[in-house]
Amino acid sequence: EGAPIYVGGVDETALTSNPPRIGEAAGFVYPISGEGIRPAIASAWALAEYLVSGGDPVKRLSSVIAWIRRQRKLLDYVKRARPEARAAVLRSISVRDAVDIALGTMSTARLAALAARAALSSVASVFRALLEGSG
Repeated sequence: EGAPIYVGGVDETALTSNPPRIGEAAGFVYPISGEGIRPAIASAWALAEYLVSGGDPVKRLSSVIAWIRRQRKLLDYVKRARPEARAAVLRSISVRDAVDIALGTMSTARLAALAARAALSSVASVFRALLEGSG
């Protein structure tokens, strides 16, 4: 059957807690795809660097954490949205853009361009929410 995948977001205190937690235990899972391998490896690497040389593991993981937040915001939007709004979002982006959003590999510049293209449409708020997801 498998187990449910936690997609609630990153616990930023997990890496420096006692004992420290990484990967899914710390929320490092992309909510759209359920992928946890790459973010888990990134969290383990950041923890190892923290243990060896100090520094801020959360800062090192800022782009991963930002994409997890963005995807969480998108899923929250989808849960609240009417079916027509969901369809409008899907029609407004290419397959490549959808995949890059799901994988967390889209650059902020490309996301901003996507938001600008949609500025006059009903889906603009979705892309603005994705851009603001890092805060």
